[in-house]
Order: sequence, then C-alpha cells, then structure tokens
Amino acid sequence: MMTKALLCLLLVSLFSCGKNKADDDKEKGLSFGNALSTNRVLTEPERLIGVEACELLRDKREYLSRFENNKLVFDFKGKEQVCGRRATSLGNFTARLQVPSRGPIHFNSSFFRYIDEILTDDHGFFSHYCEKLLNDEVTEIIQEVGGKKIEARILKTSGMIKLEAAWFYPNDDGIFEAYLMDGALIHTKASTTNRRYHGVAHTRAQARSCDDGSVKFVEQELRAR
Repeated sequence: MMTKALLCLLLVSLFSCGKNKADDDKEKGLSFGNALSTNRVLTEPERLIGVEACELLRDKREYLSRFENNKLVFDFKGKEQVCGRRATSLGNFTARLQVPSRGPIHFNSSFFRYIDEILTDDHGFFSHYCEKLLNDEVTEIIQEVGGKKIEARILKTSGMIKLEAAWFYPNDDGIFEAYLMDGALIHTKASTTNRRYHGVAHTRAQARSCDDGSVKFVEQELRAR
C-alpha cells in the first residue's frame, strides 16, 4: 500500500519515484507527507528552464489556437490507480483539440477517464509562474493562488522539461497541507522535430491522497503519430 510518504507514480518520469538514497538525500521532492517549504527565489538554472517552458507553452497556445475544433487528433495511453488498489492500464484513446471562442484550448474525448486540460502560459498549474518568468521578474518557488498555495519543481530530463507542482490548502489549524499533485513532462525542440508537439505534455499526471494512506492518480502518455 502506498503511504503518505514520497508520491510514487508508475512512471518515474513524473514526481519523485525510483531514486536511490543519494538522490533522496540531495532532493526530497514533492510529497503529500511533506510540509510546505520555505519560500525562495528560483535558482538561475530553475529560472532559465522555467522561461524555456513558458515560451514553449505560449508558442504552443498560439500555434494550436489557429486550428478549428476537432482538427487535430492526439493519441494517448492511460493509467489509473484508485484508493487502496494497484495501478491498472486504461488502454489507448484519442482526444481532439478544442478551440473555443471563449476559454482555454483543451482536449475532448469520449474516453471515460482522461485529463482534458492543456497546459499553456495562461492556463494550468504552471501558468501561475509564467507571467513573471516571461516578464523577467523575480519569481519564487511558491506562489499564492487565491486562498491556496502552489509549490513547483522545475528541471530537465532526457531533453524534456519536467514540471511538478503540489497544491496546498490550509487545514482547520491554518497549516497548509498538500491535497493535489500535478505534473507534466513537456516536449521541447530538442526532444521532437514535430512542430505540433512542441510544448505538449509527453506525460501528464494528477494525484490525490486517500483517507487510507494510499494514493489515487490518473496518468496519460502521448503516443506520437
């Protein structure tokens, strides 16, 4: 059974999973069991990667917004874990790009379990960092969003950008506790030559803790055409 220690999804590409002890000592990662960190300014490597991520997300939004509804089709394979059970495959599915006249671009599918949100510079968990990063302003690792707080991790792996975030909300004692983990492994110009995938999430996952100490999550991986 998964405990409220380090969050561990099936794919070690997202969140903090499968590291050896030396790695754990160096960087604990985001966890439902960890308290909100002390806020700090992004390091220079984090800032540079964050700016690259936001530029990719902005360019993707501008590029995809030119298409009509249902014009582009994306193929995925999904995985899921419900509280107290083992992770299972959801199989393959397709999702079509939706470009509404109002509101953010998103995916639409007849599949029963998927993440419809498309991360961009002005929508999704990392958008709360992009305004400052793209304007070359001082940016902190924790951002306040309404009555909530979001803490991010920003790094590069295998030519892609890994963005992770923990969402915190105050409990009855005013202590901020993590209630949602959100993560994405973003394609860059170095990871694919296909323009339509620049800034698109190769892997996307969202997870919540369960009352029994386990974790439930949904995860989808892009199957490039």
